[in-house]
Amino acid sequence: MIASFPGLVLRATLIFAFCCTAAAVEKRKLSQKTTPPPAKAAPAVPNTKPAPDAAQKDEAQKLHNDALEAFQRGELVTAKFGFEKVLQLAPDNAPALLNLALVEQRLKQFDSSDRHLKQIISKDPENAAAWLVLGINAYQLEKLDAALAHLAQAVLYAPKNPQAHQFLGVTLGRKGWYSAGEDELRRAIELDPKFADAHYNLAVLYMQRVPASIELARRHYEKALELGAPPDAALAKKFE
Repeated sequence: MIASFPGLVLRATLIFAFCCTAAAVEKRKLSQKTTPPPAKAAPAVPNTKPAPDAAQKDEAQKLHNDALEAFQRGELVTAKFGFEKVLQLAPDNAPALLNLALVEQRLKQFDSSDRHLKQIISKDPENAAAWLVLGINAYQLEKLDAALAHLAQAVLYAPKNPQAHQFLGVTLGRKGWYSAGEDELRRAIELDPKFADAHYNLAVLYMQRVPASIELARRHYEKALELGAPPDAALAKKFE
């Protein structure tokens, strides 16, 4: 028997931390490159023009940073164009592919988003960020079995990522596997005690127990509100 209660709601801001970190790592790699010592037969006036490859990487990095700023401002069309320009210069640039996939997810262009994520995974099968976004895409399309498979990979390769555990927990809940879903959401909260979405979704799962665990649900719902989650009138009514 399943309790009568509104379905789970995903309340998550998608993984800018992954995107920004990846971009920063790429930027550090570029900045740490050193100029090789001049050859013995160097001309009296050294050639300071950057090598074409280095200049192209610098341009790609600038385009990526500009596109990421547009993405964070919510200018999705501009961001998409920028990330596509990066990929014209560097077709396998993983941060640009990931961010483009995220933009396309926001634009509901799931086929294209999946294609770019799979391009990352083909080169880096253990890329947890790509698996995570691929799983969220599947979840949003109600392809729950595919979502479970992708999110399980995300958790495998990033076991300390609370977002991976939270999305896996919600998907398990949608499948009706409440106990397993609770375990994943509790793990997300253990990793990030201030994860409002995980507290909210755990409250929903506790209310779907038969009988409902009302006090546990109330505690996590109140914690979610304290951490800034928007109120849910239907859930709050259950506690009256």
